[in-house]
Amino acid sequence: MLFLLALSIIAGQFGYIDGGSGIRFYLSELLLLIVLISEIRKSGLHLLKLLLKNKFVIAWLWFVLVGWGIGVFSGSTSDNLRSFAYIVRLGLLVIGAYCLYLSPSHRRASELLYVIPVLCMAQYIFFPDLRFLQQYGWDPHMYRAVGTIFDPPVVGSILGLLWTSLLMRLPRHMVKSSSLSIFHYQLSICFASLIFLYSRSTYISLLLVTSVYLISHRKYLYTGLFALITILSIYNAPLTIPPRMNLESAKIERMSTATSRLTEMREGIRAWSTSPLIGIGYNRVSEYKRHLNAKSTTTVSNHADSAFHSFWVTQLATTGIIGVALLLVSMWLMIRWRSELFYPLLWVSIIGVFDNVVFHPLVVISFVLLCISKRHALVS
Repeated sequence: MLFLLALSIIAGQFGYIDGGSGIRFYLSELLLLIVLISEIRKSGLHLLKLLLKNKFVIAWLWFVLVGWGIGVFSGSTSDNLRSFAYIVRLGLLVIGAYCLYLSPSHRRASELLYVIPVLCMAQYIFFPDLRFLQQYGWDPHMYRAVGTIFDPPVVGSILGLLWTSLLMRLPRHMVKSSSLSIFHYQLSICFASLIFLYSRSTYISLLLVTSVYLISHRKYLYTGLFALITILSIYNAPLTIPPRMNLESAKIERMSTATSRLTEMREGIRAWSTSPLIGIGYNRVSEYKRHLNAKSTTTVSNHADSAFHSFWVTQLATTGIIGVALLLVSMWLMIRWRSELFYPLLWVSIIGVFDNVVFHPLVVISFVLLCISKRHALVS
């Protein structure tokens, strides 16, 4: 089942299921639910009792649920049900993630995920035109290494998890004389797919996280060389695109997406200002946006209208200062439990400033499979 779970992540958007009536989910979420039910059948309520020891995580989930309850009376039945479904989904991801880390075999399944950078590069080389995706509500990508996932910030997050996982294995491979090991191929292909994704938030994460890691290990010369190679790669990557295409998506100085993100962030801050402490309620953003659309604002409904572009702005707007504080403490406890989690969490948190990716199902499940490979007790 864990191997199927890893394959469902590799399948990306091909595992996206639209059940109608606003019910949409990923195949990976269904498989995660099956894994969770199987684990509960084997261990009974022992799994849930262990999870209950994580007081800040439980407090945050309860706070999200209370925030939803406060908005029940002002929301419509369909809005309330949709919002509650997202909370159930969030609970499934949290409990399911805890269940996965308890499984002794998920490390082997995680090795399958290193196929993703290969698929990204294969798609970039052999099938660069993905403009047909526009009819399904996705951005019309062309010459971007998105592979099968199609959403650049999500691709960048998962590639980043793979990159940080490889990065932390780098020291023991640096002493080996052979440069043709599988590890070095994985590292090179992952770097290339990050560059040809043309995602600026991913570039920022790549430079910052890798530099922090190298500096923390006192590899100052390597830090400078890596930054130089990365910057040169970023600026030379568009040379692989036929000049006649003049694609906006490959230009690092493009302003259209930056402007839309800035507009969304401002709207998110305005939403937060209406309820600074507890927010407007988890997954109440679509209602807020409809209210703005009724007043003819610049917000446009799309496949991501249930959140603002920025994960952190979305969390601030929906759960307020209290919710964000509880979330940050929970993340800090994870880092205190396993210090190496700092780098993958930093990676997705940086991208989360610009895009709502941190709680994306494919990102969460990839994070657990790749980054939590030992059986330890969480810090309560």
